[in-house]
Amino acid sequence: MNTNVPTLLYNNADEIKKITNLICDVLHPEMIVLFGQYAGMPPTNILGGYEFLILCRETSPVLLRELRHYINLHLTMEERQEKSLSLNLFSVDLVIHKSYLSYFLLTIRQQGILLYTNNRYNLLEKIRFRPQRIYEHTLKQTARCLSMGKAFLENARYNREQKTWPLTAFHLYQAAVQLMQAIMFAHFGFIPNASEDLLTFYSHIRYCSEELNGLWDGDNNLSGWRFFSRLQQFHKQALSSGEFYTSPVLLSDCLERAHLLLLAAENFCQEKLSFLKSL
Repeated sequence: MNTNVPTLLYNNADEIKKITNLICDVLHPEMIVLFGQYAGMPPTNILGGYEFLILCRETSPVLLRELRHYINLHLTMEERQEKSLSLNLFSVDLVIHKSYLSYFLLTIRQQGILLYTNNRYNLLEKIRFRPQRIYEHTLKQTARCLSMGKAFLENARYNREQKTWPLTAFHLYQAAVQLMQAIMFAHFGFIPNASEDLLTFYSHIRYCSEELNGLWDGDNNLSGWRFFSRLQQFHKQALSSGEFYTSPVLLSDCLERAHLLLLAAENFCQEKLSFLKSL
């Protein structure tokens, strides 16, 4: 990891230390690493700001939400010099076993700044960087997910035409899952969370690109969070034994939005693959 202290980190060292201590209060992590612009690295999301890799034995979206709430409670946005805070909570096992296939993790392990460790694990050892292997892995996984996402989207369109609303909703949800996973494979090289919770997926990829962050901006009826929450609910309703009903107009609107997600996913994956191929 990086032993040099970049100017940005030096200027905000006290604030970064406070956030590190707050993370330790809640999670008792194995390790905390600073990466991105405050570690002298290119930012991995469009907002820049503080980017933390937090390693624990066990992780969950609930823990991450509790952590963010705790930090905002004890170090409010108004108090902070840097407003943007990205928290990446992964298990130690995941980082150890996925690093060789992940440009995201490899660069953090090589260039990130270690803020805290309990010394139970050592991620300082070098991993052989094999760009061709990373490129081939990312190409295979993104192609698989995009292909399945397109197929589910076509099934959703067909079922809408047949007025089979439960199947339309079910395939819409499955299409979104696959498209989000394609984006995560392109960005991380792996799926950060085993659950297929669309809101958790969205929190991982929203700031990966301007296009992804700008999807459906300015629409007060179906923002990104509400869109994925609705698809999540569609999935539950479609699998339930009770009667399914929703507005056909709403389903058509969701189909159009899912198509925009497909286009954004294709663009993002292609951009990342071109970058990996050039390494």
